[in-house]
Formats: sequence, C-alpha cells, structure tokens
Amino acid sequence: MKVSLVGYTDRYGAGRAAHRLLRALRRSGVDAHMLVLEKTTDDPNVVPALGRWAKPTGEAFRRADSLPARLQHRGLPHPWTTGWMPFPGMVRAIRRAKPDVVHLHWTAFALSPRQIAKLGVPVVWTLHDMAAFTGGCHYDGGCGRYAEGCGACPLLGSARPGDITHKTLMRKLRAWRDVPMTIVTPSHWLGDCARNSLVFRDKRVEVIINPLDLDVFKPRDRGWCRDLLGLPQDKKVILFGAVAATDDPRKGFDMLCEALPRVAAAPEGNDAMAVVFGAQEPADPPDLGLAVRYVGRITDDVALAALYAAADVTVVPSRQEVLGATAAESLACGTPVVGFNVGGIPDMLDHGTNGYLARPFEAADLAAGILAVLKGDAAQMRLAARRSAEARFDEADIVWRFLDVYA
Repeated sequence: MKVSLVGYTDRYGAGRAAHRLLRALRRSGVDAHMLVLEKTTDDPNVVPALGRWAKPTGEAFRRADSLPARLQHRGLPHPWTTGWMPFPGMVRAIRRAKPDVVHLHWTAFALSPRQIAKLGVPVVWTLHDMAAFTGGCHYDGGCGRYAEGCGACPLLGSARPGDITHKTLMRKLRAWRDVPMTIVTPSHWLGDCARNSLVFRDKRVEVIINPLDLDVFKPRDRGWCRDLLGLPQDKKVILFGAVAATDDPRKGFDMLCEALPRVAAAPEGNDAMAVVFGAQEPADPPDLGLAVRYVGRITDDVALAALYAAADVTVVPSRQEVLGATAAESLACGTPVVGFNVGGIPDMLDHGTNGYLARPFEAADLAAGILAVLKGDAAQMRLAARRSAEARFDEADIVWRFLDVYA
C-alpha cells in the first residue's frame, strides 16, 4: 500500500503532527511520503509539490484565496480559507505519486473542494482545525453555525444569510456529498463537531490521536535542563507557549496575564517565574507580578523537550483547542499541565492526577490550578504525566488504527 500524506507544510502544529505520522508509518514498513507546498525539514520523504518555487507560489495563492473574505471584512480573523483559489501544482504532484490512499492533513490553500472530490482514490482526512467543515474560519469561536450552513457570519460582522461563508460551505457540501472519505480527528471534541456539521454528518468519523515521538519528548534531569537553558535552579518555572503565543487571542495569553498576578500573590508563588516560547517579548510587556522570560520560537524538538522538562508546570489557557500539542508534549516530558476544560484538553488531562482542568474561562480557577500543581506532590504528578502520555501516544497502536482506516 502506498500512502500520500498531503499538507501545506511540514512545520507548525499540523505540519509537525503529519510529519510525525509519516515517520511512524515508515518505521512500520508502510510506503508513505508527504507532499507539501512549503518544506522546512531535510527529510527526503517530504516532497515539495513545485520544488523551490512551491513556497513563494503557495504564499501568493494563500493571499489570493482569502481575498473575497478580506474584501468583506478588513479585520479578518487569520487564517481564513475560501478554497476558491487553490494551488494547482498539488493535484499534479498527487497524480504523479500514484498513491493507493491520499491522507489529507492541513490542506488550506493547497486543494479546493472540487479538486479533493476528483482525486479518484480513497481519501482519509485528519482535521487539525475546523476549516474543512466551516464557511472559511479555522476556529468558530463557539458560533456553531457550521451545523446549519453558516451565513450571517459573526466573525465577519455579516448579517446576510447568503454571505461568502454560506457560499463556501455549500460548495464543500456539493463537492463532497457523494465522495467516499473517512474523517479522522485527534480529539473527541472535534469528532463531535465534525459529526454535527452539515458537511460531514453523513461521513465516517474516527478519533485517532496525533502521534508523538516519546523518545524525544521524554523526562530529563530538570537541573541539567535548567543549566542548559540558563534558567535558575531555585525558581518554580511556569511555562506557556504556542505558535504566535502572545498574538493569537485563541491561545489565551490574556487569561494567563490575569492568572499570574494571583499566583505571584500567593505564598506558593513567591519563588515562581514564567517562561514564554513562541513569541518575542512585547514592546510594552505586561506586569504579571513575577519575572517573565520570553525565549522566542523554538524549532528544534530536543530543545523544546528540554524546556518542558525544565518547567514545573505548563499552562494551556486556550479558548478553543483541537488537542493541544503543547499539552501533549509537556505531559510526555513529565511536566503536569493546567488548562481550561475545553476542546481536546480533557482528552489528555486527568484532573488532579497529571494536571488540572480549570473552569472556562475563569482566571481565578486557572491560577488555583497552577498553585495546586506547584504545591502538590511534584514527583507523583510528573510520573503520572509521563505514564498518561505513554498510554495515549503509543505509536504502534496509532499506526495500527490508521492502517485499519486506510484499508
């Protein structure tokens, strides 16, 4: 069996998850490769669809694709996908590969609904956000209108039932109505969203968690990691990070900013500091009541794993999250996680055992969760965190489940 994994890139959350699956499949003997518009790794099994021209061409198509929505709303939430201006080179690359199965991942700007419908081979689609079944947004902010056909989009400030979001969603519905495809989601929350959506409610939906390399993301000596990263040994380290960590409202940096002064004011927080990755220090950084170190983007998994292992607790205050790569990676490194009880976060957190599920979206309870971890049995929680990751991210089980779906 030959499998083509298809996505926009091999980096960021969805791209890294797809690349990890690629490596897991190949380790299991599957003839698999990954087709992308933007390649950043040196993996020879990741193939750019147009060689060195793929990235600039893909960026041009990405900007063009969102133009209709941007004309309607200048403050358009990013990213936004209409699918009207897809990149033509991806279909040619798929046909040249002659796969038995096409496994789509984050395909925004790479394939249109019509192109997906005409691939002519069985399609499996792992969703990494909500874009496949909405009228263009990648996260709906709790709107839920994708279940009815979108239109009158609150994110666009539209009052028209037949606006571009309705047209986009109906184009997907018409294109895929009679196309056999299996939808895979990494969390039960996203699986429920897909089953309730107008686009996918008649499709097979499976929940299979994203793979994680437990030989990279693993517990390490905390003191050694802190020396390596230049972090003090006598502080309790509170970790927060994501792509665009401080800029994307969905990631909840503002909630963290509300919670940390409460932590700093408590006796258990007197010796705490925060570390933020995925963002540079803002020009006017907020006063959080404790020392904060911004370390920017970290692209190396081993360095990222060392950062998780150096922390006492990782905070994931997202408003909507499919699964939460940060939470998964932290647990695998043996560091407990505090997050809101939303999206895919409950799939990974056992409240009071490997972390804390805070009430959405209460900064006071988020702070209480951080303090509960800081004053809890650190050794026991770290052990529970690692064990939960080993149970959830067993590579052989994940590969076996995908092979069952491919069949």
